Amino acid sequence: MEDPARSIPLTPLSSASRASESSAQDSAPPPYTPAPPPRPSHSTRLHPSFLILIPTVLYAGLALYAWIVLCILSFLPITAKSYGLPDLSEYYIWDTDTHALFARNERFYRSARVIQSIVSVVTIPCISAVCASAAVVFAQNQRDAFGLRMRQVITLADRGWMDPAIYFKLIFGGWKRYGSMFLLLAIFIHLVGGFTYPLQALFLSFKTIKTPTSPGDPRTVFDLPGLTTLMGTDIPDDNLVVVTTRRALQTATNTRPLAQLWQRGGVREATLGNISALEDPFYAQLSTGFNTGLIRQFIPRINSTAQYESISEDQFPTGCDALQGAFYVDYDYLNPTDRTADGWRLEACMPADLRQSPWNATSKRQDFSEELYLNVTVYTGDGYEESPPGGNLYKVTVNTTAGYFELPNYMNGGIAGPLLDDYPSSSSCGSDCQSEAYITRRQDDAVGNTTLSSASARTTNKGPLFTTALALFGSGSFLDTWSQMLSAMNASLSKSRITYTSICLDVAPMHSLFLDDHGSILSTAQDIDYCVKLDDAMVNPQYPLVSWLLNFNADAGPLANAFTAASFLANQAWMQSFTYSHTITIYSDPGADSQIPVISLGGIIVGSILLGLYLFPLVALAVYASLFPRWTKQLDAFAMMRLGAAVGDDKLPLLVGKNSDEIKVLDELPGVIRDVAAPPAEAEFEEVEEGIDIYIGRLGLGAGVPLNPERRYRCYPGDHEPLTLEEKRAIQERNAITQ
Repeated sequence: MEDPARSIPLTPLSSASRASESSAQDSAPPPYTPAPPPRPSHSTRLHPSFLILIPTVLYAGLALYAWIVLCILSFLPITAKSYGLPDLSEYYIWDTDTHALFARNERFYRSARVIQSIVSVVTIPCISAVCASAAVVFAQNQRDAFGLRMRQVITLADRGWMDPAIYFKLIFGGWKRYGSMFLLLAIFIHLVGGFTYPLQALFLSFKTIKTPTSPGDPRTVFDLPGLTTLMGTDIPDDNLVVVTTRRALQTATNTRPLAQLWQRGGVREATLGNISALEDPFYAQLSTGFNTGLIRQFIPRINSTAQYESISEDQFPTGCDALQGAFYVDYDYLNPTDRTADGWRLEACMPADLRQSPWNATSKRQDFSEELYLNVTVYTGDGYEESPPGGNLYKVTVNTTAGYFELPNYMNGGIAGPLLDDYPSSSSCGSDCQSEAYITRRQDDAVGNTTLSSASARTTNKGPLFTTALALFGSGSFLDTWSQMLSAMNASLSKSRITYTSICLDVAPMHSLFLDDHGSILSTAQDIDYCVKLDDAMVNPQYPLVSWLLNFNADAGPLANAFTAASFLANQAWMQSFTYSHTITIYSDPGADSQIPVISLGGIIVGSILLGLYLFPLVALAVYASLFPRWTKQLDAFAMMRLGAAVGDDKLPLLVGKNSDEIKVLDELPGVIRDVAAPPAEAEFEEVEEGIDIYIGRLGLGAGVPLNPERRYRCYPGDHEPLTLEEKRAIQERNAITQ
């Protein structure tokens, strides 16, 4: 056992001692000498304290919660499977509040941010409080009385783990005087804890995303596989698509933006005037501004591109009127009584078996070509404009490509996707079928001899060039009905006695498409007005037809653009003619704004390592501080004042001491709290309650024995504990043995 004489007891001065020294207080400071204990003695047993463990565990839990929630939310929501669409079986139930899932998720996000802010603010105070509490246990549980010197204990009491000056001293040779393993651990926890949240902030950012709400705003569009119900049946075509196309060709302009004219890159408000110059133009039933938001949707698209070229006579097909299923018309007018009057002839031929539709009822990409041959001949009695022998021969080729594309959405940046080889979720379906038709018609001799042989009158799902040819030259077309319309209008005007003849009788088809994209006249031989006027027809009944036919003799580039535009209108009329049974429903969800954290995998790893490096030692220190009985709550100013009282003014007098490094006694005094009372065999029993005397320990520095939680120690009156029943029973048993 260590020498009790080397110990420094921690005993408060009695009132008698203070009174005896009051007369000399002006001449010399009072000595810090032990006083006899009061009768009865105030004593208590040493107890562990869990007060620091509870807030530390709460702090660690909040820190882990905030970081874990932010890491999870950077990849997926807590309340749903992903930030994208939920289970479609539930998503398309209209009464399901899908966004409520993400609203709850955003509450997790907000709580994590608030908690992380609070945790970052209280990190240093929390770490310091835990270290100050654990330092008490560390200072009293050393193996020997000089395991810690007074200077080392003072360093712990001064919170040296937060003092850069202590860091400097430890690095440059002051470890033996100031350092301890506990101080090193406390410094490590403080440094890591202090840098954790600023470093996490470097890796952590936030962004706003769209989260699902509900699949609203349903649209129905034509579905290519729906052709299966129309092909291979005996249901004839009702010619509605041709009539609709004819009306569209009459009213179309080159300068009005079309909502359903798409092009690559998402450029909107394109016009028919420059459709050939657009990048990958195509028709789709929804407008170019349509965005499906969070839902990926695919709809059909059709792209038809025309080529217009002048050909030689040997390239023009012969015997077209005799080909099975071919389209052939031959309009001509030559006044037999006046050879000087204007005359004309239009021969059109599509030398293919058109009884079979070029369209396939499939979700795969499909490509086909159509060819139309034109022979345009114009006679002018004054020799102003005459066609060469055999007429002006032209070939119109329209290449059509159809398939599916992805509508603009948030995933593709609001840009329409490219043409797909197949629908993403289905394979090829349907088959090609055909419907036969053959019609021969003789026109009125007043107009000329015209033969119409066509499979188009009953063939369903015609190609765009086929539809355009029927609209321009087929039954009911401008050429076909001009004579009857002129006669009817003349008769009507005669009955109404209208003398004003500059009125519009009709609108010539493609009249605006023959202009450029600014609405200017192309380099044609003769202009055609917006409308066919009566006074022109009265002077020369064939003038409107001649004027219209001369437009086909214009440059190849503008005419290719005109037929590309006409094919676009034909495709539009065809797709809009289908009923609900041949459509698919398209949904869109613009979503709602939600904030989510953004952090890389590397940031998660680094942030998690930093968090673990200080949280686990911190909790371990709190557990360590809570498991052992202690003589004081914290190693604070009050504790150090009691240690100073125990040392006394003979070793540490109250003097000016700005440079504590030069006070050598601090390196000599012990700093370990021990039990310095005499051994039980030599000690005197003290009265703790009336008639009850027990052995009471005494705190001190240096020599002595480690503190014993089963033993009572002298204390201040406020900390006195009455004897427990177990203690009284033990005293009675001891007294019985001694007697």
